[in-house]
Amino acid sequence: MTTAKQRERWAVISLISVTAAWGSTFVVMKSGIAQMSYWSLTSLRWSIAFALLVAFRPRALFVDRATIKHGLAIGVISSFGYLFQTIGLLTIDASVSGFITGMFVVLTPLFGAMILHDRISNWSWFGVLLAVIGLGLISLKGFSLSTGAIWTLAGAAMWALQILSTAQWSTLRNSYSIATYQILMVAVFFTVGAGVQGYQMPPNATVWWDILLLAVFASAIAFTVQTWGQAHVDATRAAVIFTMEPMFAGVFGVWIDGDPMTPRILSGAGLILAAMFISEFAPKPSRVVEEFGQPHITT
Repeated sequence: MTTAKQRERWAVISLISVTAAWGSTFVVMKSGIAQMSYWSLTSLRWSIAFALLVAFRPRALFVDRATIKHGLAIGVISSFGYLFQTIGLLTIDASVSGFITGMFVVLTPLFGAMILHDRISNWSWFGVLLAVIGLGLISLKGFSLSTGAIWTLAGAAMWALQILSTAQWSTLRNSYSIATYQILMVAVFFTVGAGVQGYQMPPNATVWWDILLLAVFASAIAFTVQTWGQAHVDATRAAVIFTMEPMFAGVFGVWIDGDPMTPRILSGAGLILAAMFISEFAPKPSRVVEEFGQPHITT
């Protein structure tokens, strides 16, 4: 019989595997958008992911209007997050994109203070300072910030807003439905954009494999594993685990894509990782979470 400790251990392993899957997407996306429109590629990715989630739990679509509205709203934010991140990937290395995107962990408490009036500790401010210095080491070329880095940082800001919105509206009871409608909105957003631009199908089998990898493993399966894992691991611990995503992005970028890893970039990446850990370990108000259950089904 599986004990609670064993389930927790497997949950930690599963969440680490999720961050590895997410970290690999930077290299895969960069490879894919070099051969086809990022609008069309992202449209296919999230359309397939949505179909898989609905096939796995079709009843998740039949929920109250508030859940649908919140899921779609989060989807709009996520859509711009993916758009900005993808535009940034056109001009910067995948490893650098991963580290800059990881700034969402630092931006989240800042936006929380501005929007929700959350209190920020001195440790969090110290984390922000480290992150800004690290971002400068990675991205500054002379005295200017590269265009790709600015787009990627804008994407990180969208992810921070997405985290805050999810924290406000999502519970363990409705999380699957909110995520399903969120993914639906992302799929619709990029499908409309692809239609305006001119829908383009993958030009070869390699790009098809990239899209399937993104849709199946980094989207549909990663979400399912994340949902199960976070039912057994507290939110703070899970957030610290998720800070490993940019580290995996850097590893995949160097290993697969041959990205350069200079001492300056390594130093900047180390400061950003340190900032993310400081931000997660800083004191935060506790949050009451509902017991896990099936989404409410309306008649």
